[in-house]
Amino acid sequence: TIHVVEDDNHCRWVSLADVRKLVKTIPNERTLANTYPGRLQSMGTPASPHMRDDALIAHLSKVNQPAALKLRTWAERNIALPGRKIRKDLGINIDTPAS
Repeated sequence: TIHVVEDDNHCRWVSLADVRKLVKTIPNERTLANTYPGRLQSMGTPASPHMRDDALIAHLSKVNQPAALKLRTWAERNIALPGRKIRKDLGINIDTPAS
């Protein structure tokens, strides 16, 4: 199970703890926050680090592991694409910083 939170702009945020259960080579939060500015937040109760779906997919595309490839494909199809469609339909434009 992977915990996903949707914010008011219909961006999806994925629990890093859940991702780390599948892909062991995810860097620490400080490194991710520097690499993907504005796309790592503490969310939930109790608060835990979550990564925005586009940053997660960008990071997983750099990891050379079968589990990362499977997770990236799943996240793209089931988390990112539906969120993008909702934002497009509602006219919500999310700026994506260069990473």
